[in-house]
Amino acid sequence: GNTVTSHEEVLEAGQVLAPKIETILRGVLRYL
Repeated sequence: GNTVTSHEEVLEAGQVLAPKIETILRGVLRYL
């Protein structure tokens, strides 16, 4: 199979992960 991730897949993953990462970062900053 092709192991190279397409640009579209990267964008889709980013749109899904961004809110989760932002929530985690806010929680960490609040904890600090």
